[in-house]
Amino acid sequence: MRRFPWFLPAIVCIAACDNPQAATGSDETTGTPRSETERMKEYLERLQPENSVVHHFERSGETVDCVAVDEPRDSKNEPPVIVEPVTKTPGRSRPLLLKDAFFRGDFDGQGHKRECPQGTFGRHRWNIEDLKRFGSLESWLSGGKIGSPTDPGVSGSGHSYAFYRQDVTNWGIAASFQVWKPFTGSSSDLSLAQLWESRGGQTIESGFIVYGDKYGNFNTHWFIFTTKDSYHSTLGKCWDSQCTQFNTQYNSVMFHALNGACLGCSINPTSVTGDPNQQYHIDLTLRKTSTTGDWYLYWFGTPVGYFPAVTFSETGLIASGNRITVGGETAQAPGVPYHALDMGNGFKPPAFGDTYASRISWFQGFPISGGPSFRPTTYSYMSNANCYNLADASDSSQVGFYYGGIGGADPACTGNVP
Repeated sequence: MRRFPWFLPAIVCIAACDNPQAATGSDETTGTPRSETERMKEYLERLQPENSVVHHFERSGETVDCVAVDEPRDSKNEPPVIVEPVTKTPGRSRPLLLKDAFFRGDFDGQGHKRECPQGTFGRHRWNIEDLKRFGSLESWLSGGKIGSPTDPGVSGSGHSYAFYRQDVTNWGIAASFQVWKPFTGSSSDLSLAQLWESRGGQTIESGFIVYGDKYGNFNTHWFIFTTKDSYHSTLGKCWDSQCTQFNTQYNSVMFHALNGACLGCSINPTSVTGDPNQQYHIDLTLRKTSTTGDWYLYWFGTPVGYFPAVTFSETGLIASGNRITVGGETAQAPGVPYHALDMGNGFKPPAFGDTYASRISWFQGFPISGGPSFRPTTYSYMSNANCYNLADASDSSQVGFYYGGIGGADPACTGNVP
């Protein structure tokens, strides 16, 4: 029997059942039916209960809620894998540590300190206007008209790619990303760079993204995303703090956040094109434990959260991954000509160097033995090299590459979005 997340049955009849008049009419600004707006409000109240917030503050045009961390499980049963930072040697960019990226310790206009207290983690606060932009709760959960991050081969998805990949049985992936603020042509466009761990139609993904409709601004955000059914259903995928609502059958959350992480929050500062003194990077690692099989996510070697193994199926990520991928992705409405939409910082390699074309470096995989990382034997993929291109930047010590482009603003980028 199919199990549904606990919140959906509870909100199907909100307003329409209890108050028939509320089911008629619509929002004056978005056209969202009032009954649907009530469903959205109920969902947000359950997703973000006020009594769970220890502290909050404003930053970069968004509200950050600091929420108490779950009680840790017995470390003898659930030890995180010890990992080193991805970047083994000093590079040309500065590491963007958690404190640098999210918490400065200064004060917002209301006198609230921009820092989460010890024992809490930060999360981007979703508001009703975020959901109403999508017209329905289901559309917001699934990512809207252009959907969510997806994988090549999805017909009519509107997504374009430039990435490196290896098909290999593994227990993890790592990479270092220069962080940029890509230009997006409209609020419904998205542009991201990320790592993918996948097997059997299930993925864990993390990186940076600009997606105006989803986040309510054009800032660069750190995101996590997962799908359990090849991106098909609304119920099988989730973003950021939404991921806490799945797997109620196991009385667990899908993503446990630790150590100062800020789920879905804006990353600031970002790299400045052409300025060697303002280049920033983040190191992300995803590793499976050998004991319970949970997947831990690390920021510069610090565990910031994990996906419990029970999240996934035997044919999926519960046993291992079988494909590791890093690269860039954009999405706009499918079936129409490409328009201006940056991948990375918009410079298309190989014409530009380190402070211009976007770079991903130190791409690594981890064997199922749980041993040291291995150097991937990769192949590359580009949806349309005239729009978004790749150029190898590997050397004897690491696998890396430049990636990016400006989409339809490039005269060479012709035709329609797939």
